[in-house]
Amino acid sequence: MLRAAPELGATATYRHDLVNVARQALSSHAAELYAKTMAADQAKDATAYRQASGEFMELLRDMDGLLATSDEFLLGKWLADARRWGATDAERAKLEWNARRILTLWTPDVTLRDYAWKEWSGMLTGFYAKRWEIFFRRQQQALDTAKPFDRNACNVELFKFENDWADMKEPYPDKPAGDSVEVARRLFDKYMTR
Repeated sequence: MLRAAPELGATATYRHDLVNVARQALSSHAAELYAKTMAADQAKDATAYRQASGEFMELLRDMDGLLATSDEFLLGKWLADARRWGATDAERAKLEWNARRILTLWTPDVTLRDYAWKEWSGMLTGFYAKRWEIFFRRQQQALDTAKPFDRNACNVELFKFENDWADMKEPYPDKPAGDSVEVARRLFDKYMTR
């Protein structure tokens, strides 16, 4: 797809497809990095775990930057659209809360988690990466101290974050930033040619 950029790079449909294909390729690479992280955990290798989980988190930030180049992959646009339906501040706040909940923790417990999973700019760094940070931090602590990983305590912390996130009001960009072709090319060079 990048070879077609000189001819098609100015068209919106090409840029959308480029971002979407690159997103999927990077998402598939994330699965490989996750496997590497879990292998380090199984081997009880705290140093390798720190390295692999750091690579995973870097990939999430890079993916977020790619997705930020397209208005079709923006959490901020989704939230702004939801708020526009409200006639009062209270209605706008409730609609944003609902828009956040349907993407994340739709029910008041953990029975319906990630209902409408979206790999969008803002979701990756503002929600998913923060969950991964909690999980990786707790697993790293277990490895560093040679103690068992406390899955229950981790789940309690994750649920609190997920539940609280719907009440947050931090803004996310609702306009794209950066050049899709340039970012996709940089990430291809960084991840896919290794």
